[in-house]
Amino acid sequence: MLEPQPEVFNQFLIRLHSKRPEITVINAALDVIDGTKTLYLPAISNERWATGLASFNREVLVNKIKDGTLKRQALKQGITLPEDENELIASREIETISPDTLLARFGDEKIDLLAVDTEGFDYEIIKMLDLSRIKPDIILYEEVNFDPATAAECRAYLERHGYSYRVISKDVLAIRD
Repeated sequence: MLEPQPEVFNQFLIRLHSKRPEITVINAALDVIDGTKTLYLPAISNERWATGLASFNREVLVNKIKDGTLKRQALKQGITLPEDENELIASREIETISPDTLLARFGDEKIDLLAVDTEGFDYEIIKMLDLSRIKPDIILYEEVNFDPATAAECRAYLERHGYSYRVISKDVLAIRD
């Protein structure tokens, strides 16, 4: 399980999965190369709802501002939003790990489930992984932040790799045929 945000990794994942040896948690994001990358996140809160909106794509957060998501969540916490959009969005450099480095850590271990929730970057993650090599039985990803063309392209990509899929609310469940 990859989590790029150090606070979320240390405060939640380590504790949550410490008694589950079948789950390995890694404090990094998947990317084409090992290194660092800019992650954008709400600057107004460190609560789980805010950290869950973090994205490599700044526009995802801009859209959350425009659609009122940030305002609604801030009101629940009693936070007054600044007028300047630049004060609502923070950025930070986070560690990245390449698919080759990640897969090398696990050798020939079978991946049964690939679950992706990266606020609009899900298709990019799926494409980074060689599905003909790792062949997960199930892929679960979120497409709520996709435009219609990207949603269709991702589904077609999965079909070409032998998956059938079902849309469940804002998620897609793909099962290897």
